[in-house]
Amino acid sequence: MGIPRKHSRPVEVDGQKFRYMIGEVAPGPNQPLDEREIKLTAQEDAEKPGRVLQVLLPYGFSVGPEQVRSLIRQGLKDGWKPSERGAAYNLAGYTL
Repeated sequence: MGIPRKHSRPVEVDGQKFRYMIGEVAPGPNQPLDEREIKLTAQEDAEKPGRVLQVLLPYGFSVGPEQVRSLIRQGLKDGWKPSERGAAYNLAGYTL
């Protein structure tokens, strides 16, 4: 699964190029509105990008380039290998 270039933004982390996008996760039928989430998806900006990083964040969380860099670094430290193929890597227990 790749992320489209059209609706994504570039970000550079320690000399490596990535693209990211942010989307709202639809709440479940019994989920209160104050428990909604947003999803950050990041991927290596390469000719043949590999595995994506996904992070669920609280709704209303302000996400800028510095927060994205921090989450990408945390994903890399946690074991995400962006050049490998495979299912999305879900980063749990994030800290900013």
